[in-house]
Amino acid sequence: MMRAFWLFLAILIGGGLAAWLIGSTGSTPDVAEKQAAAPNPLPDPASPPPPAPSPTPAPTPKPSPPAPTDQSKAVRVLDARTIRLNDRFDVLGRGSVDDPFRVNWQLLSAAMESMDATVGDLAVPPWLEPLNGAWIEISGYFAPTMQSEETDELLFTMNRWDGCCIGLPPTVFDSLALRLDRRISLMGQHLIRFGTIRGELHIEPFAAGGMMLGLYRIEHGTITTQTGG
Repeated sequence: MMRAFWLFLAILIGGGLAAWLIGSTGSTPDVAEKQAAAPNPLPDPASPPPPAPSPTPAPTPKPSPPAPTDQSKAVRVLDARTIRLNDRFDVLGRGSVDDPFRVNWQLLSAAMESMDATVGDLAVPPWLEPLNGAWIEISGYFAPTMQSEETDELLFTMNRWDGCCIGLPPTVFDSLALRLDRRISLMGQHLIRFGTIRGELHIEPFAAGGMMLGLYRIEHGTITTQTGG
């Protein structure tokens, strides 16, 4: 009789435990579905806002190509004996032996505005072309290229310079190499001389190592006036 009672009690306990397990397991999907369906929680107002997206940088504009040189302003004929170069230098003369162009150092020095040996730009400005191969007349300081009693080669410069310590050393834009038709004597003359020369101008850019070494040269030169001798 007691065995039957304990057997019945074990069946009741086992059945109840099984029902509880089945019920708890079956409710898990419902809880997961409710959690998935629940809206996302509101952000905490105390938390910093998310960083704004970086703006896309605007494309860098390409530089505009340089404007072409206005050839009409490079050389203008004002009258039978006057031309205007670079729209600012009036040059008197015809460029011949008997009527050379009268030029100044400001005109010759202006070539540095467009010529740059450091970047390989050795193109002679178009407004200088009428002078290339023409006869010119110009005043300045001169000295022999080497110490000697007489010479036919001189360095002609805009500024006073003794080759060492007095004056301002020249550049290729404010000096020229002068070759005379006849040798001149230097005996008894002062070291620094000033005068006016006449000759055939040649414009020949010469550079090495990114440095301009030569530009202006005069052949068949003569010294028409001289002081300091």
